[in-house]
Amino acid sequence: MRPIRKSELRRITLQSKLDSLQAAKTALAGMTEQERADYISANDDLWTALRHDLWKVGSQKCWYSEVIIEADVGEVEHFRPKKKVWKSEPPHGGYWWRAFDWTNFRLAHPLVNRRRRDYSTEHVAGKGCYFPLRIEATRATSEPAEGDEEPVLLDPASSSDFRLICFDTNSGRPVPRYPKADQANAWLHERAEQTINFYHLNEGTWNAKRADLMRDVGIACDRAMEARMTGDGAKFQKYIGEIMEFVDDAAEFSAAAKQMVGEKGLLNDIYAPIPSTLPSQLDASGS
Repeated sequence: MRPIRKSELRRITLQSKLDSLQAAKTALAGMTEQERADYISANDDLWTALRHDLWKVGSQKCWYSEVIIEADVGEVEHFRPKKKVWKSEPPHGGYWWRAFDWTNFRLAHPLVNRRRRDYSTEHVAGKGCYFPLRIEATRATSEPAEGDEEPVLLDPASSSDFRLICFDTNSGRPVPRYPKADQANAWLHERAEQTINFYHLNEGTWNAKRADLMRDVGIACDRAMEARMTGDGAKFQKYIGEIMEFVDDAAEFSAAAKQMVGEKGLLNDIYAPIPSTLPSQLDASGS
């Protein structure tokens, strides 16, 4: 998971699409509960119309899993469920006021969005209409009341939520950054753990791909460090260029790649300004 700037949607989509959504949102306010449910079901084309735009905002990847997907494969997922909320107690009819709110839309791979059984683990995963809160009693029944909620599931549109997940180098499995035994950060661990489970981020083939990727990134990092130690500036810059492709926002599983670069101690070399000296002039220290 990498943070997505959902505000970019305004820049690339047609204003007419957003106007249609706003008109639908306004219309819901004067309806009964059943009328709202029927209206939402009958007008799903309004948010589907944004699917390709959300796909572009997310660099052609699922916002949650970072899997590269075709434009028509991605599904428009409502971060706050538009109708019912699974397992809420007492039963909650959903955040109907967010049904046509584009700021509530995320682009998800079907394995993230729908409840399905993982072929490799037999574990049933996928968000569905699940939206747990830290304190159920704070669940909002109106838009202003959302400020009192503390969602459990991490949001790819948050600038910081993605930091709570990291990856096992050997298996490629996503894991909570904070261990379960860390009482000071138990809440952060729970958020990450439930997010991994319900967004199906530990799907078997994705884990294998991440493991292969992290191995390849590690090799490129080792070669870059060797080139720096031997004073070969040209090779150093060559391998840094390869690493930059792995961590590019449009690259599949770039968060896992970036983690590996960080573990190898090369993040500063990736994101630092281009040095004033030519690559061939780099000395053994890389300065």
